[in-house]
Amino acid sequence: MPTINEVWEQALLINANLATLHNDQIDLKNCCALTNQRLAALDAGNQETNDWLEDIRKVLGEGFAAMASGISGVHVRQDLANRLLLHLSEQQRTVICLLEKIADNTCALVNQSHRQTALQTTLNTGMQAVAHMYASTNPDAALQHQRAQEQQHKLEKCCPPRPLEDPCRPAPCPQPPAIDLPAPKEFEGYRAEPPKVKRRPRQESLK
Repeated sequence: MPTINEVWEQALLINANLATLHNDQIDLKNCCALTNQRLAALDAGNQETNDWLEDIRKVLGEGFAAMASGISGVHVRQDLANRLLLHLSEQQRTVICLLEKIADNTCALVNQSHRQTALQTTLNTGMQAVAHMYASTNPDAALQHQRAQEQQHKLEKCCPPRPLEDPCRPAPCPQPPAIDLPAPKEFEGYRAEPPKVKRRPRQESLK
């Protein structure tokens, strides 16, 4: 049968073991609390990372939207440049047509002037000879002719004859229609606004 001392010693040992177990439970509780704090910090860090990723996604979306708008503006200006080039090409065709007509008329006038000069020189020489011979043989008729010319000049001063119509009448060349240009604001350069990123304070690193 155990003695009282042995029972006392066993009781003290059990008490010591219970104290150790109590201390171990307190350490476990503190460890769990620290683990919970670290998990909460990790969750907050993940939330911050998600927020930053959302901001990056928004910035990329705004950047692609701005790029698409810029490309659309370049496309509009390229179409406008093509329309202007086509209009200028049609105007050049009109200019070439006019120049060709001017060149043809000029060449025809030069040729006709050359022929008329020779004919007029021959006619002038012959008419002077005929007038001289007629005046020498018929002085009375020459005097009457001179008086008739004077009367004709006086009549022309009072009632001038109808002017001769020009044989050459210019024909208009086809002209391109006027092109409708857009408003001046559409010629302004594209200026994309910089994306606004919300800055967040960094959290302390986990220990």
